[in-house]
Amino acid sequence: MSKAFVDQGLQPGQEPEDFLSVCAATSHSCAVRETGFIYCWGLNKNNRLTVPTAYATQLWTAVKCKGAFSCAMVRPRQVGEYKRSAVRCWGHNSVGQATVPRFSRQVLTPVNDSSVPKVSLLLYDREFRYFDAGEYHTCALWGQTADEQECNFDNQKAPALNGDCWGEETYGQSYLPLRPLNHQAARLCDVMQWKTISTGSYHTCAITHDDSGEFCATENQCTEYPAPLGTNGCDGCPIIRCPRGVRQKSQGGGNCVPDRTNHLRCFGLSSDGQVDSVVLSKSSRPTPSLAAVSAAALSFALCLVTGRGVL
Repeated sequence: MSKAFVDQGLQPGQEPEDFLSVCAATSHSCAVRETGFIYCWGLNKNNRLTVPTAYATQLWTAVKCKGAFSCAMVRPRQVGEYKRSAVRCWGHNSVGQATVPRFSRQVLTPVNDSSVPKVSLLLYDREFRYFDAGEYHTCALWGQTADEQECNFDNQKAPALNGDCWGEETYGQSYLPLRPLNHQAARLCDVMQWKTISTGSYHTCAITHDDSGEFCATENQCTEYPAPLGTNGCDGCPIIRCPRGVRQKSQGGGNCVPDRTNHLRCFGLSSDGQVDSVVLSKSSRPTPSLAAVSAAALSFALCLVTGRGVL
């Protein structure tokens, strides 16, 4: 363990900061403190403990580690109206699991001291919200702009996918689904919006956001139900709204009724049925609300963070 982790650079009498995140891989561990500093210790083969010099000045919010590599999320910062952050990985990179793609988007946003109301900027990276490091692949999810969530029937433009995976893809474990199962081509706006994701060795599991609980009241103007997150899915179509997590009892209106509207999908290698989530509906026991999922195998080490942030 490094001395930097032991004393954390504290001055005499200074209280240590809480831990925000911790991960335990096969032969190394990492942790992030509230100050944004990251610490890794254990076996340093493949430089899995060493944050690359290009990222040395970054402040971090979360860390994941698996096998022989590590990934961490950079603390978000504001650029005009948009937040942006980054996911960075280092260590073993045999199949590209530590090579994060260069994400970019063109946006119009007000900028301080600009002489025009909005400036066109090319923003690199995204507003990352969740990520996970598998044995040989990595996945990340991000927030989207209104333009990215827009669904336009005239231009046949569907909402964009709010995530991506990279690294080993032999069994399809890096292909984040865009559409629900049994999707109909006419349902242009029916796109999966992912909330949390877990990467194992050769498969991935993820849970979507709850559907928006709203639909168009005029069927001949649009057929999309539920509407994609953040939009009504139809131009000028009257909207009947229900709170998130419930739906209208019938297309013609009526009372709002409870509806578990998020979806669980697993994909990749299914040698032992590990991607067959159908088994969840076969249990005779009550199924709890899908709030978190883990597809990762147990390592030989275990690290826990308490409610007070003590490691």
